[in-house]
Parts: sequence; structure tokens; C-alpha cells
Amino acid sequence: MRIIISVATSLDGFMADNSGQRLILSSPEDFCEVYRLRAESDAILVGGGTVRADNPSLATRHPEFFELRQQRGVGPHPIKVAMTQSGNLPRDARFFTEGDGEKLVYSGAQANPAAVVADLEARNIQQLMIEGGARTIQQFLQAGLVDAIRWAIAPTILATTGRARPFDNPALKLALRKTEHYGNTAVLWYHHDRH
Repeated sequence: MRIIISVATSLDGFMADNSGQRLILSSPEDFCEVYRLRAESDAILVGGGTVRADNPSLATRHPEFFELRQQRGVGPHPIKVAMTQSGNLPRDARFFTEGDGEKLVYSGAQANPAAVVADLEARNIQQLMIEGGARTIQQFLQAGLVDAIRWAIAPTILATTGRARPFDNPALKLALRKTEHYGNTAVLWYHHDRH
């Protein structure tokens, strides 16, 4: 299974500030590319904190991406995956209410990268996209389970305190493969050799 992290941060590496509000760091053009990557993926994973704080739908957007999934011979929406120690997710979260794809929630002892990946591989998932949050991304990187990172960087500095950053991992060894620009957002693609 190929595992891709897709993350947007500020120049100083933060995904969010301390306002308690969802922070938009991607340009509209970058969002379009993220939706394309979602459409190309079999499953999309977020942590429970992201479900509670950002309330993402993780659903396919735009007719062209529905068509892309149809051409792949898969359903209109990827499988949604949440990893949460507490299992405490709001029932009215868009994770559950938007899109008719399968939803999987891993909690307790099963809420760890190795167990989640093993189960998704058993379900024949070929590509898993991880969208956050920072600690969830750290867990997958530290477990050595990531193949590629799509890192979108917004032209802003948050200078946030008390928040984790997804790449606060001194042992991480990455190889830059390509750079892209979408609107005012720079996108860096890194390869992470996990073999």
C-alpha cells in the first residue's frame, strides 16, 4: 500500500493557530489539487482531533473527480478513516454525514499506525492519503510507514505556541523530488524511503 501525507502549513511549519477556528492555508488552486489526490486515493485518514476541530468532509468534490473515480472503477467517494484513542467523535460530524462512502473508526488499542495499515491492507487499499493532524502525521512518520509527502506551504508565519508541528521529528530523512506552485502556495513533494 502506498501511503501519502498531504499537509498544508505556514512557513514556520504550523497547521493551525490557537484561535480555535479552522485555518485555511491552501490557495483555491492548491485545494483543487488536493481534491484530485483524494479522488486518486482509496482511503483518506485523519486523527480524531482533526474531526473534532476542523470538521472535514473528506468527500469527493467537483464532477471531474467523480468521473476520475468512475474511470478507476471505484465508488464516488474514498473510504474515510479516523484514528482516535478516545473514540469520542461527534455523530453530526461531516466525516459521518457527507458522502456515501464507507467510514472506518479505529479507537483504543487499534488506534495506532501499524494496526490501521494492517487492516487497510487486508481490505485491499492500494493508496492511503493522510491529511492530519500534526500528531497523527508524526505517528505515521515515526512508525516508518510513509512513502511520500505533499507539503503545501502558505506565505504566512503563525508564530504559534503550544502546538505540535507535523515535521517535528529530528530523525526524519527525506528526499525532495519536485516542487510545484498553485496560486500563492508552494508545494514540495518529498520521498520517504521506508524500505
